[in-house]
Amino acid sequence: ARLLRFWGHNPHVAYDGSTALAMHGQLEPHVVVSDIGLPDLSGHELARHLRRELPYPTPFLIAPALRR
Repeated sequence: ARLLRFWGHNPHVAYDGSTALAMHGQLEPHVVVSDIGLPDLSGHELARHLRRELPYPTPFLIAPALRR
């Protein structure tokens, strides 16, 4: 978030999927950067919720691949 602010953007940070979903009603993000291993929802579940529930075009979703 600090780096994005430095570049002139206005990022919003959520530390779990439930908070991110609650924030989506107030924001219209162009990009969502999400961890796959969130504490309450997986990043995959978050992406499904965002795609299904957003009333505007789905934001570009970025998530790192899970390595085992």
